[in-house]
Amino acid sequence: MVLNCDCIRDILLCIEEIVEPRKFAVFIDTELFDKTNQNTLRFTDDSVIEDYQYQLLTKYSNKELIYHLNYCVKDKLIDLRNDSNSIAIIVEDLTPKGHQLIANIRYDSVFEKTKRICKDLGVKSLSSFVQVAENVTSELIKSHFIS
Repeated sequence: MVLNCDCIRDILLCIEEIVEPRKFAVFIDTELFDKTNQNTLRFTDDSVIEDYQYQLLTKYSNKELIYHLNYCVKDKLIDLRNDSNSIAIIVEDLTPKGHQLIANIRYDSVFEKTKRICKDLGVKSLSSFVQVAENVTSELIKSHFIS
């Protein structure tokens, strides 16, 4: 699957908004949930997934959302609870690296400029995207002091 930086950004912003001490963000792999529960319960039932996941699912498919959540874990952008499993991804918090990335791409203008530079350079990896975002932010800070 092709990495979608918009999806990663939306996931990180969602987690940042939801997670608090003793309050976690829970994402359900709706396809696995339906297969596991057969005819007893469906992911479309009100109590199965949270509103924030519904909102993400209006923009991204279940496969894309779950792929990018797992990618965020592997790239150490989010921390999972130990009781997470293949159906329920339970996010404890953003990591310091996740907080830093979202701080750099929070504002649409910076995010869009970062994406544009990455596209112009043909950059497709998340590590390169993070580096470009840091440089865009750094240049904005420098320009503030120069003017």
